[in-house]
Amino acid sequence: MAEQFNITRRAALKVLPVMGAAIAAPAVTLAVQLDDDLGKVEALVTALRATMDRYEEYSPEDYERDRERIEAGISGATGALIEYRPTSIAAMHAKAAGMLECKVFTEWDDYSIAEILAAFLPAALADGGYDGRA
Repeated sequence: MAEQFNITRRAALKVLPVMGAAIAAPAVTLAVQLDDDLGKVEALVTALRATMDRYEEYSPEDYERDRERIEAGISGATGALIEYRPTSIAAMHAKAAGMLECKVFTEWDDYSIAEILAAFLPAALADGGYDGRA
């Protein structure tokens, strides 16, 4: 016959604060990590916006004179956003919104559709680790 485990209400109330702390600590750590993840994406998007704003302000003559430096800045900012792999849905949404407002991803042909889609996959899958199984 199976043994029954009985616990009184009083015993449960003694254990719950300890269990609550054990549950709350990882939840707080996770919340900080998710906020940090969103913060990283927001910083990358802000840097990309600033780079593109500077690009828009160049006159054709200034652009030709500083072309290499300007394109390196744009490439660095877009590359950083493409390469960063968000770990939260909120950060994923922020990344997608930032990419949608940038002409590098929507009008220029710097990145293929496959590269843009891969930017939302975990690194192992994006680097060819997908084996075709769902």
